[in-house]
Amino acid sequence: MSATTFLFTDIEGSTRLWEDYPAEMPSALEEHDQLLREIIEARGGLVFKTIGDGFCAAFAVADDALAASEEMQRRLRILVGDKRALRVRIALHSGVAEQRAGDYFGPPLNRVARLLAIGHGGQTLLSQATYALLSHTAGLRDLGMHRLRDLQEPEHVWQWGPQEFPKLRSLTLYDNNLPQQVTSFIGREKELSQVREHLQTARLLTVTGSGGCGKTRLTLQVATELLEQFSEGIWFVELAPLTDATLVELTVADVLGVRPVPGESLSKTLVKSLKEKKLLVILDNCEHVLRAVADLVELLLQGCSQVQILVSSREALGILGEKTYRVPSLSVPESTQLLVERASSHLPRFALTESNLSTITQLCEHLDGIPLAIELAAARVRSMPVEQLASRLDDRFRLLTGGSRTALPRQQTLRALIDWSYELLNAQEKLLLGRLCVFSGGWALDMAEKVCGTDGIEAWEVLDLLTALTDKSLVIYEEEEGGLGRYRLLETIRQYATEHLAASEELDRLRLRHRETVCLLAEEATTHLRGADQARWLQRFDQELENCRQAMGLPLPDPTHLGLRLALALNPYLVEMRGNLTEAILWLETKYPGAVAPPMNLAVQVLTYLGQAYWRRGDYAKARVHFEKALPLWKTLGDAPGFYRTLGGLANVIYYQGDYATAEPLYTEVLELSRQGGKPQDIARALNNSGLVAVGRGRHSEALALFEESLQLRRTLGDRLGQGTILGNLVDVYAELGRYDDAWQAAEESRIIGEEFSEPLMLGYAWLHIYRLARDEGDFARAEQAALKSLTLRHEVGERHGVLTSLAALMQLRIAEEKFVEATELLGATDTLRKEMDIQISPVMRDADARTRRTLREALPTEQFEHHYQHGSELPLSFWIKSVGTIST
Repeated sequence: MSATTFLFTDIEGSTRLWEDYPAEMPSALEEHDQLLREIIEARGGLVFKTIGDGFCAAFAVADDALAASEEMQRRLRILVGDKRALRVRIALHSGVAEQRAGDYFGPPLNRVARLLAIGHGGQTLLSQATYALLSHTAGLRDLGMHRLRDLQEPEHVWQWGPQEFPKLRSLTLYDNNLPQQVTSFIGREKELSQVREHLQTARLLTVTGSGGCGKTRLTLQVATELLEQFSEGIWFVELAPLTDATLVELTVADVLGVRPVPGESLSKTLVKSLKEKKLLVILDNCEHVLRAVADLVELLLQGCSQVQILVSSREALGILGEKTYRVPSLSVPESTQLLVERASSHLPRFALTESNLSTITQLCEHLDGIPLAIELAAARVRSMPVEQLASRLDDRFRLLTGGSRTALPRQQTLRALIDWSYELLNAQEKLLLGRLCVFSGGWALDMAEKVCGTDGIEAWEVLDLLTALTDKSLVIYEEEEGGLGRYRLLETIRQYATEHLAASEELDRLRLRHRETVCLLAEEATTHLRGADQARWLQRFDQELENCRQAMGLPLPDPTHLGLRLALALNPYLVEMRGNLTEAILWLETKYPGAVAPPMNLAVQVLTYLGQAYWRRGDYAKARVHFEKALPLWKTLGDAPGFYRTLGGLANVIYYQGDYATAEPLYTEVLELSRQGGKPQDIARALNNSGLVAVGRGRHSEALALFEESLQLRRTLGDRLGQGTILGNLVDVYAELGRYDDAWQAAEESRIIGEEFSEPLMLGYAWLHIYRLARDEGDFARAEQAALKSLTLRHEVGERHGVLTSLAALMQLRIAEEKFVEATELLGATDTLRKEMDIQISPVMRDADARTRRTLREALPTEQFEHHYQHGSELPLSFWIKSVGTIST
């Protein structure tokens, strides 16, 4: 492939110009853009990108690119405000780059961008590669060799024209010993900005983070951007190779060119030498010689007023005046960019495509966004497809080896990277780190104390040990909403810790302690889910869900049925609060009956809870079977609340199947038994259900009284979610009674509560009620959006009855809009779904249903009606979920 010459431009000081001349800059910039584009295209160039106010252009011939730059500088006479001219710097570099999707990629683009960065407004710079391609070189000045930021090889720089400019702003201009980087720096814009900002106010900044997270690379990148600020330079001191802490002072002195003075301590000599100097010292990889570094830094800060120190370490120094900054993992887009760029350097044909995007994203997520781990993975693409690489990450410590031979030994394999940190721990810290692997999705302090506070670690010692592991960047601490602190391990650290715990032969014992602790927490949380403190306990359930899954999912001995108890405790949260019906059913069916048959008091709960989940999902036949099996067992146990709650569940099934006559006496019995039982929560639930059947039978005034009594009980209990459910049910009653203001208020309150708690079932119903009110007011656009939101939410949680009612709502809307073809197809779809679920048309709805069918038959010729009805009934449900929102448009 032949070389392309790239021409990059940039307006010097444009940020300040925008601040000083906000009114004049738009027209000046428009004139600038028009002129540059005209010149580039006239000279045969292609503008393939603009970045801010700069142009990126490609030329097949280097002479054309130079001619374009000459013409730009000659014709750029654009004034802003009080005769301040736009000063444009230009850079040219030639090389072979990959062209893809209208853009260019490869090292030549990095080099021309770095060349542009060292120039001044009005100056045109050329690389040696471009100079060599020119047919004439008259008028070019040799500016010598210069080191460019992030690039290993220096560049021989040339300038077009005789003008005099200040010295180029290359690394060569400033005193430093910053190592040249052989690869490009990717992402981290936020982190770079934050570190620079910290260094404006702090004389000592320690950048911390786990091994391989990119601390050194980040500090070096910041340093190259700050060279102009330190008149005596920036000096990088690598401490990783040291095995003797007493050598720290000597190593620093060697780098700074300070010679020992006989009869004087080296630290004192360092202070004397640096006392009046303005410089930045970077101390890299300090965690293994922390005390010696802290002592020296303290002396330098006290004795040298203009010296600033930037430290990278897995642990902070812990001295007065220190500011710390923890380097986070790379974001998924940054991780993906890093992997693709590094992989293509090992395998040039490697590229990001639609087919591998998902795999690469997953790979980067599983590697926790750790740059070194991603680079080790990228090196593997030479011999392994990325899909296979991703599938083998459970064995990441054997897989991710073979780093650069020039890297430090601990950076050549993923295991060596973590070994380095692990060996710096004391015995108790190692023991706790191993035990923490049993958690999944993080943990709170109380959980760690209960699970890990045993055999060698007292519960009261856990906090101090966790703090130490956090300080050493092996555990991550995050403060969540409400001031609650939570800890977690990166997955790579968790796998490493699991290996060590397994080697100690206490893995299964700790997993059982974890299961017991999680089970007891879930059982306690469930008792609070319908009370005034439900928001806090719902948040705790959200936080501990991964721990619950971990505890239930492992094949451990379970003679006391902890796994089943946990599945039961988790069920109300999954079914009633999160609408996660499939998972709720899965755990109960997985854990029941188990290797050892559970006692009757657990078995009957399984039957009842399965009945509830199947009812919610719309599997009415299965729900009825489970409820009917459970009822006699509750009687045998003499558990009245268990019996009438299950009877209420059976009544719900019958009611939802449209048999109101059979459901009503069952609801009446449940309400009587609930009042006898005296539990407000049960009474509120029974009142609500009796209100539903009253609505179904057209007795709206009676339903209003039942719902309002239920709502008052829920408010007394502080049960916000229960209030949201009843408010939703009140909407239709208020509407039927002509109280539309009350109906709208109830619908909005229900929606707000659903959003407050992220409860999808309640939100689905709330949006359906909003649909009904908007439709009645003739606001079809709002009604359609509400119905579509309801349909989407209910489909996502697998609530088939909700899907049915949402599709039926859309059918009625299409009839109102006189879109009879789609309405007929939706009629066919709802009839099919109703048959699958064994649902009858309720008596109160039969007249309305008959009117709907008559309207559609009268609107379409018989053959058309039959065709579209049949077509709709044969289409899969997935078609309607995807298409119903777009057909109407």
